[in-house]
Amino acid sequence: MGDEWHREKGRFITDRVLDLRWGALPTSSVIATLPMCSVIDYDAWSRHNGYVWLRQPRADGQYGYLPCRNADSNEAFGKFEPLS
Repeated sequence: MGDEWHREKGRFITDRVLDLRWGALPTSSVIATLPMCSVIDYDAWSRHNGYVWLRQPRADGQYGYLPCRNADSNEAFGKFEPLS
C-alpha cells in the first residue's frame, strides 16, 4: 500500500477505548475493542491515513494494528514505555 513502516520495539498503554484492527486503516476489520489501560507491545510504527499506527505481532504470525496518535494534531491516545 506504499506505507512506510519504522522498526521500533516498545509498549503502549491506552488512555481511551481503541479498536485493534487487522489492517492499518480506519475501515479495516476489528480484532478487538480494547478498554482503557490496555497494554500493547509493538514492533513497528507508521504515519498514514490520519493516524500513527502501531504494529502488534500476534501469536499466529499475523499482525494487529492500533492507532496510537492523531497524525495531524500529534495527540497521543495513551503513553509509550520502552520494553525491558
